[in-house]
Order: sequence, then structure tokens, then C-alpha cells
Amino acid sequence: VIAGVLVTLYTMLGGIEAVIWNDVIQFSVMFGGLGATVWIVASTATGGVTGIWDAAHAAGKTALWVPLETNPIAFFRQPMTVPALFFALIVGRAAQYTTDQTMALRIQSTKSTDDARRAFVVNAAGDALWMLGLTFVGLALFAYFQHTPEPAGLPSAAPFGGPKPTRPRNPHALLRPRDPQSPVRSRGRAG
Repeated sequence: VIAGVLVTLYTMLGGIEAVIWNDVIQFSVMFGGLGATVWIVASTATGGVTGIWDAAHAAGKTALWVPLETNPIAFFRQPMTVPALFFALIVGRAAQYTTDQTMALRIQSTKSTDDARRAFVVNAAGDALWMLGLTFVGLALFAYFQHTPEPAGLPSAAPFGGPKPTRPRNPHALLRPRDPQSPVRSRGRAG
């Protein structure tokens, strides 16, 4: 509620200029954080950037083409690759540029068509850099977990073909009253 009041207040007082400066500050904080993350990851990863790329390449994450499955369910189990991520970026961002009200208002608030084109290009380049940075961090996390063994005693996190989850399939089962004969006790409950 407080954030909503503050945003409404600075928009009423400063108009589109206040919104633009807010976007500039958000951009700076987000890209500064991503830049710091990329730098820290690149400088501390096992083998550096080469080690990250080698681990991703060995797992097929950098493949330009992955054979598509004909089974509709198996299609969603396809491995995620860097080219697939960039394809999703292009398709997803094209939808954003044409349907997102915030984006449309930003473009319409420019003074001329040339300014709108420049804003579009700068935004698209920023999106591409953002996704490239996030992809690198994701590949670095993947490489880290390829080199770092899981602690003993953890259940497998394999989404397909792994062990069945231990949680109930029906989330409403969690709301059922506790069985008084059960040896498991909740915190703070006697009995």
C-alpha cells in the first residue's frame, strides 16, 4: 500500500518525467547488480568463463539444434539450450512490445517517431544484454552444480524419471487434521 501511494504521488507530481527517472534508477540498479553478479561469477567459477562454457557444452546446453520429439508430452522435456533461450527471448519480447500497456505508453510518450524508434532499439538492446547476462549466470550455476557434489541425505531433484515426490499430490491433504496416533508433532502443539 505504501509503495502504491508513493508511486501515485510521484507520478501525480512529476508526470512522465518522474516515471522516466524512476525507470533510469531501476535500470541502473538492476544492470549494476547483474554486472556485479556476472563479474563475481566469472572471476570465482571453477575454470573461469572457459570452465563454465566447457561444462555447458559437455551437457549439450550450447547445441544449436536439439532433435524435436514427436510425442507432445516429451516435447516439454526437451533440454534448454542457449539458442532456444534466445528464440524465446525474441518471441516473448515481441509480444511485450506490442501488447504491454506500460511499453506502449512509454513509446507513445516520445516526442517524435524517430525518438520512438530509438527508444525501441535501446530497449531491445537492453533486453538482449539483460537476457545474455542472466543466461551466463544460469550456465554458471549449472556448471557449479556439475562440479559440486550434492550433500549426502538430500532427495534427488530429478524432475523426470527420478523418485516420486514425498509431498502429497493433493495440496488440500495438508489441510486435513493431524492424526492423533501419528508420531510426528507440530511445533508448539502438545499431544
